[in-house]
Amino acid sequence: MGGLEEFRRLVVEDLWADLEEQTRGYQVITETWQDAERATLDAFVNQTTREFTGREPLLSELLALAHSGPDRDSYSAGNGASAQGRLASSSAFAICVAGPSGSGKSSLAAELVRQLAEDASVLLLHHAAGISTASVRVDRLLERWCEELAACVGESSLPIGDMNGEELEQAFARLLARASGIRRVVLVIDALNEFERTTRARHLTWLPRLWPGNARLIATAIPGPESEAMARRGATLVNIEALTEDEADRIVAALYRRYRREANPDVKRALLGRRTDDGSRTSGSPLWLELACEEMNLLEPDDLARAVGYPGAPDQQLVLLQLDLADHLPTTPRSLYGSMLKRAETTAASILSEQQDQVTQQTARSWVRCLSESIAISREGWREQDLQAVLVQVTGLPWSDLLFASIRRAYRGHLIQRGASGQWNFYHQELRHAVAEHFGTSPAQLRALHATLAAYLQTLPADERLRQTELMHHLIGADDRYGAARLYGESEQGSHQLRAQTESLVDLFRVREDAAEWVADLISLPRLSIKDRLLLAEKLIYQLNWALANTGHTEARRRVMTAVRDEMDWLAQNAASGPWSDLALRFYGTALVQLADLAIDTGDRNAA
Repeated sequence: MGGLEEFRRLVVEDLWADLEEQTRGYQVITETWQDAERATLDAFVNQTTREFTGREPLLSELLALAHSGPDRDSYSAGNGASAQGRLASSSAFAICVAGPSGSGKSSLAAELVRQLAEDASVLLLHHAAGISTASVRVDRLLERWCEELAACVGESSLPIGDMNGEELEQAFARLLARASGIRRVVLVIDALNEFERTTRARHLTWLPRLWPGNARLIATAIPGPESEAMARRGATLVNIEALTEDEADRIVAALYRRYRREANPDVKRALLGRRTDDGSRTSGSPLWLELACEEMNLLEPDDLARAVGYPGAPDQQLVLLQLDLADHLPTTPRSLYGSMLKRAETTAASILSEQQDQVTQQTARSWVRCLSESIAISREGWREQDLQAVLVQVTGLPWSDLLFASIRRAYRGHLIQRGASGQWNFYHQELRHAVAEHFGTSPAQLRALHATLAAYLQTLPADERLRQTELMHHLIGADDRYGAARLYGESEQGSHQLRAQTESLVDLFRVREDAAEWVADLISLPRLSIKDRLLLAEKLIYQLNWALANTGHTEARRRVMTAVRDEMDWLAQNAASGPWSDLALRFYGTALVQLADLAIDTGDRNAA
């Protein structure tokens, strides 16, 4: 055959022309973190609503609330007037949809957002916590929503970026009241439980106490403090139910259409008939159903080779193979993710054995583990070039585009690209838990991986956004206190880098009981110079202390400020006279003021 190169050129030209036409509307220029956050949020909604089906009664109920007429000028969002079950009265202003992980809450919220976005009469403010590092911060949410509300009411000069947490809450309450006086405002928040683990986030104290009559709030959460707080503040609490058999049937059909197929009726019945140990239908979980359908649609060569052992014609053999697989599928999403990870290891072993001699199953497992854990312990994932550099260093194996593509296929739609830089990240938080459970890596090994990732980030240019957002996180994970202290102290005031580092330090107080000691010890590390200590003291007094003020970590703040006070006292007395001593004395006084404020906040006037 001849002319294949010309044929190839024509095909490529046609494909690019179609892609340019279909993706033109999705082009986004991200200049600020707000732009990047909106782009990530829009991509999440588009991804999550791809095969949405079912939930019609609940979706209709949420839409009815969004469009319901105001019965009063405002609602008191703190009377404890909760109602279990469905929308209890026409005067309800909020609904919280509660359900376990994988029950379809995010898909429901995304579909609600998609439909409300088509209504020009509604000012829609929506958010999905957990899809990026900024998305878990209450202050970041308030900043973005305040900007959107300010644009609606014509307050474009509002200094939102310079406000602290309390000022943001006050501005949000005022702007929401003004905007809702102009048009209906609907707020949709997905995954309240994914916000930072602070008092204000868990108990929703950042929400206005007096809720405008022309505003509606719809949220989702795993049952817990957040859903209970919503109920206490007057929201109707609705428990999302397992998928009905009809809904599960339609979802299977939709998922198979993703692969341009129709499900065999016997295979579909087998999937829908699977039961957990307690007798409930596994197909009641949308996440389980999606993973199970992918298992059926993306069989590997070794699976197909097994089919010849079944009786009948080839098509009958394939059906019998799928029926056998369906009968042995794990019954929880996390265990199905575990099967996916095992499949990825088998795929890696097959690819590597073709590329080089004497590749063991353990080598393949190490490659998949390094890839998976690097993503799992990151804040926002990694670009392909980052993964290439790290995996070559850790595993000693040359990078293979074929291997990476094959592992992406093994991960199906659960390893996706997010953000302006196209970073590879996990689609669902449950996969992060599955990675930790499957590989069982020791804390020492994870610290070593954090150290490798931190060392790699330090090879990137100082103005590289990935370095700015990830480096402090991995220095903390590696327990590199000296590196963390130097980095924090040297960061420029008001920079994106300093803000990201402060957020990483605040996160430490969420996951480690000894976080206050860890941070407090930084300023007295013996390898730090006097200049290093003064620069660090400034950041601890202002940036970190202010950030922690919104989290309720009063004792942690006291411990850190005490360490700053003691170190600055020593420097003021022992450092050579001049600017160093004067600056130390100034920071000493500022730390005393902060400690006095904390004492007053806790009612200890004598200590103040």
